[in-house]
Amino acid sequence: SVYCLPRLMPDEKTSRPVMRPRAGACGFVFSGMVTAEVMRRRIKNKNIATFMLEQNRISAVGNIYKAEILYTAAIAPSRTLSSLSLDDIDRVYNATLEILHQAFEYGGSSQKDFKDVDGKPGSFLQDCANVYRRTTDRLGNKVVSDNTLDDRNTWWCPDVQK
Repeated sequence: SVYCLPRLMPDEKTSRPVMRPRAGACGFVFSGMVTAEVMRRRIKNKNIATFMLEQNRISAVGNIYKAEILYTAAIAPSRTLSSLSLDDIDRVYNATLEILHQAFEYGGSSQKDFKDVDGKPGSFLQDCANVYRRTTDRLGNKVVSDNTLDDRNTWWCPDVQK
């Protein structure tokens, strides 16, 4: 299957951004519009944590969402794409949709002074995050922080993510 994520577009009536598909276009592109099998073959030696941050492959994913997506998909950040089964890739894709939609609904991940157009900070980190900058996930499993191949600290849960 071809993977693509909804496009962030202004609402016609309110001009506020909304996520939705657009006729004839995909919006955020997941893995350059290729199948999961082609992705595994062509980029097989790439680390999943590095891949997740490549904006030309998956736009709108930064370090926070990378950690949360991999946790939701139960994929360890040290895995290479070639080690992922087609089911693993489907889980990453579905987790990407879920986390980006959730982040959008909660106004993003304000860490310092970012606020939305109404002056409110985003609450994704406080209300939804399971691993990012946490010592345990919401189920009480230990969370660790490792410097991954993307040269970023990645928070993950070894008991959940394999």
